[in-house]
Amino acid sequence: MTDSNVIRSTITKQPEPTKFSNLESKAASKDEVFKVAMGSDVRPSELANAGLVMKSFRFFPADLEEVTKRLSDFVVTDESTACEKVFRFERLPY
Repeated sequence: MTDSNVIRSTITKQPEPTKFSNLESKAASKDEVFKVAMGSDVRPSELANAGLVMKSFRFFPADLEEVTKRLSDFVVTDESTACEKVFRFERLPY
């Protein structure tokens, strides 16, 4: 194989498609993931124990009612902006 053949085969080789799980592909939309508000009183491990999945410092599912139901020891407030979904977590005093 000559050098030109090596270069040609390298250039024409198609990249493999990236594989995502169903959860990852569903969370690709910014509306389907949320960010934890700065100063929130919740640990990532508590979110994981509630069944929330973290990907790139964003969590899903991002349904406020669902998150509130899963984290009953917290007051969850929606502080979303036009650009991103943001939830604040405040631990209940009991």
